[in-house]
This record gives sequence, structure tokens and C-alpha cells, in this order.
Amino acid sequence: MASRAQAEPLGAAVSGSKLAPAFREQTTATVVGRSSSTFELKNRVALMTGASRAIGKAISLALAEAGATVAVNYRERSGDAGGVAEAIRKSGGRAGSFGADVSLSTAVHSMIHDVEERLGPIDILVNNAGMAAARRLEDITEQDFDRAIAVNLKSAFLRTQAVLPGTWALGRIVNVSSMARARVSRRC
Repeated sequence: MASRAQAEPLGAAVSGSKLAPAFREQTTATVVGRSSSTFELKNRVALMTGASRAIGKAISLALAEAGATVAVNYRERSGDAGGVAEAIRKSGGRAGSFGADVSLSTAVHSMIHDVEERLGPIDILVNNAGMAAARRLEDITEQDFDRAIAVNLKSAFLRTQAVLPGTWALGRIVNVSSMARARVSRRC
């Protein structure tokens, strides 16, 4: 009988990694799994979205350091994503880079198929892809808003739904959020 889903801090999922303390404190992440025991990453395949830079790059490197094979996802920054995958391979790990607009269902399913063909079944999904319009609220268009909802919310739903059949029994799904763009502007 399956136990109730429990949450673990990200540090528990990537125990033994050398994530900077400031990174750990500034990152909000929850691992949803079936037990509270330590989750072994060796020989697990992790799909890391938004992995070409910043938080995604740091988590990708930490997952690889802990023994996971990492699928480095990107939308536009193929060179950066390739660099992350290459850094993982140079350190003795296994990785590949996979381009996809994760806000589109067909692209998500195609990416997951490619990851599983090249690296194996996905055990870990890290929903990290996100975006924000760096403008004042009154300058954000409806198109900007729709794109942000598609990337920040809909895409996490699409990816999670797509990997559930393969990851739920023994895998983990991690949802990452960043406050990097959260700002309050005063208007008088």
C-alpha cells in the first residue's frame, strides 16, 4: 500500500552536493514522493527544465554530482545548455541537452520521448522553467501575461502529467520557484 505523498527539502534530494548556502536559502523547492527516506540519485535519470543557466544550471550540476544522469532542457539557449551538459560529462557524469518549448504539449511529449530514447526512463522531473516580464505592470501586455502563465504554470502541469506514468512509483517531481523578479513598485 502506497504511503501518503510527503515533501522533502531540495537539500535532502541532492544530499552531498556542494550547493552554495545562499543558493539553498534563496531557492524554494519541494520534492513530492512516496516516502520520507533518502532518495538515491545514482543511476537515476533527471529531466531538468530551464537548465541552461542560473538555478537550473546549479541544480543540474548538483544532481550530476550526486550521481544522476541529467537531461538539460532549454528553449533558446542551446549553447549554454550544451555547456552545462558538457561540464557534467567532463566531471565523469552522463548528460544530454534537449531543446523544447515546454509550454507546448507536443514539444513536451517529443522531448520526453527523446530523453528516454537517449538516456533512459525519467526518474526525476525538476520543473524549473520560468519567465517574467521585466516591466512595470501597466506596461505588460495581454500576450506577455498569457506567455508567462503558459511557461510558469501550464508547462509544469504538462510536464508533470507527461512523466507521471513512469515516475510516480519510484520517482520524484520537484517544483522550483524563484523570487528573482518579485519587486514592488511604488506609485504616487
